[in-house]
Amino acid sequence: MENLKQSAIEKFSNLPLDKDTKILATNYVTLAGFDTKVEIWSWQGIYASSLIFYKADVCHLSKSELLKIIKKESNLLNNFTYKDTGEYIFFNYGFYTD
Repeated sequence: MENLKQSAIEKFSNLPLDKDTKILATNYVTLAGFDTKVEIWSWQGIYASSLIFYKADVCHLSKSELLKIIKKESNLLNNFTYKDTGEYIFFNYGFYTD
């Protein structure tokens, strides 16, 4: 994974934000040639991370194809949730409570 340039970061400027979710850290990286944003967050005592893709970049891939790429390139995901917001695709993983 490598850091993204400012122009790539701008694609993530319209990310939806839940008012109850607190973003603890963010990073922008390239994963298998795709621009992504990584967020570490908390919500109502639950902590987790999200790997976020700009949907226009990966719309030609199925969910399972995208998951194979993530597992191959990052080895991050074991238990995860998947969310498609229309403009972005979220893989949420690493859940724990305090």
